[in-house]
Amino acid sequence: MNKFSKFGVAAVLAASITSSAVAVNLDGFFIGAQIGANKSKMNNFDKIVDIGGGITRNANPMTDSYSDIVPNLGLKIGYDFDIARAYGLVRHNFEAEDNSNIYNNMEYWKTNINWSSNDFILGADFTPKFSLFNQNFKGILGLYTGYSILDVDFSFGSSIASLSHSYSQNGFIFGAKLGAIYDLKDKGELEFGFKFDQISYKDKTDGIDAGGVILTTTAKGAKFTNTGLFVGYNYKF
Repeated sequence: MNKFSKFGVAAVLAASITSSAVAVNLDGFFIGAQIGANKSKMNNFDKIVDIGGGITRNANPMTDSYSDIVPNLGLKIGYDFDIARAYGLVRHNFEAEDNSNIYNNMEYWKTNINWSSNDFILGADFTPKFSLFNQNFKGILGLYTGYSILDVDFSFGSSIASLSHSYSQNGFIFGAKLGAIYDLKDKGELEFGFKFDQISYKDKTDGIDAGGVILTTTAKGAKFTNTGLFVGYNYKF
């Protein structure tokens, strides 16, 4: 599967569930879409290469964090209990990139890393009602958790050595958000706010071909910190 296949499957599933909800007129259910942007920072990134004979090398010895602004797109389905709501969200985080040129040990070392991810999230929000300028709003105070699949393209090298590799890692998400919902009447609503989450990925060990020699590499479990804004629209049945 390519990077968008899981997101596409989730979109089809959400559409099917929506059709079923319309058919049976289930009050309280909603479906929505949201867009956002994160300041995404990758920490503790190490790629360890086993070159044989019990000798290992860290292919990333000088930079231990990378960051970029990452746009994202999500589809949501859930149930509104009036004072609270529960939902499932599938979110695609588009490709991010970070490059570094570092002078070390009489050599220029260049690191290039690209990453994107698909997140599968379950969340719950406390949504108390309030009025502002004679308009009806609800607050959003929520927590969420889920599963993330990270795709990485990595290259590192100088005039004396180089390494490039693509791989995936799986991890778990824990996050919180704060925002508001504006009632559009006619069963529609806008929501917007701020979110924060952390993702911890598992180690990934595989092999790469280095001139006909297969080297074992271990991508240590990267940890992400994401802070950002979101805005979305929900249709309520």
